[in-house]
Amino acid sequence: SPASFNNHIGVPLSILSIKPEHEVAVIEMGDNHEGEITALCEIAKPTHGLITNIGHDHIGMSGGYEANVRSKLEFYKYITPPLGEKGPINFLNDKDEMLVKESSGLNNVLYVSGEVLPGTDKQTFVVDGTEIKTNLFGEFNLDNIRAAFTIGKYFEVDTEKIKKALESFEPKSNRSQIKKTDKNAVVLDAYNANPESMALAIKSFEKMDGEKMMILGDMFELGQFAEEEHRKIIQIVEKANIETLFVGSEFKKLENEALKFFENREDLASYLKNKNIENKTILIKGSRGMALEKILEENVL
Repeated sequence: SPASFNNHIGVPLSILSIKPEHEVAVIEMGDNHEGEITALCEIAKPTHGLITNIGHDHIGMSGGYEANVRSKLEFYKYITPPLGEKGPINFLNDKDEMLVKESSGLNNVLYVSGEVLPGTDKQTFVVDGTEIKTNLFGEFNLDNIRAAFTIGKYFEVDTEKIKKALESFEPKSNRSQIKKTDKNAVVLDAYNANPESMALAIKSFEKMDGEKMMILGDMFELGQFAEEEHRKIIQIVEKANIETLFVGSEFKKLENEALKFFENREDLASYLKNKNIENKTILIKGSRGMALEKILEENVL
């Protein structure tokens, strides 16, 4: 999908961009309240479906994690035909225990097996016996690679073409990008953030070699759950033992003497200007509203 065309405006725009020569359209559907996925399905009329994951994103708007689960599962309910009938197919992550449980009795295609190979900043995966050297950061991308591989195979795309496509893919728009500055290597994953993606990014970053630093920004749309979820991230960081700079009012509320906290991006930039940070690998992660990629425009890293 171009940009994040995944709501009641974006989905129709995506559909209107389909031309006669196109064979397959991939339509992204997002939600922040119950009923929204069903409404988008009524617009797009999908014939196949994939739930990438269900996390704690937008829980401040949806009413909590359980409501998030119900909302996402509307997709399964819409797209699945009656038992015994042929028709729409749900591609299912067979490693996601909750999704497997909720999909019991549905018409599914399970992902093939896959594993992560040890690596540095750019991740290598093995899927169905095929080694795939990507330009992606993070072991968490295994689920995305498995999904792309499985769906490609289902539509009879040649394995070598799938491998070439995945290996040539270059992340952009501040999503899992690996950038080099004059002094440091930066893992820029600042397009968006929720508690799950933040925790997974930290876990993957821990396994990277060399001198490391993290800049972590607030996670938005958590509502009454914001303090609890930001506190959990701080606890993960304390165990990771990586130099970390927190930025944003939510993190700032939980300030302690052991870690560094900044109210906003401007305060962080002022701090960094007085430091000569070099020869480090730096993870930058935060919600879209934080726009942490602008830190790189300050030439302080």
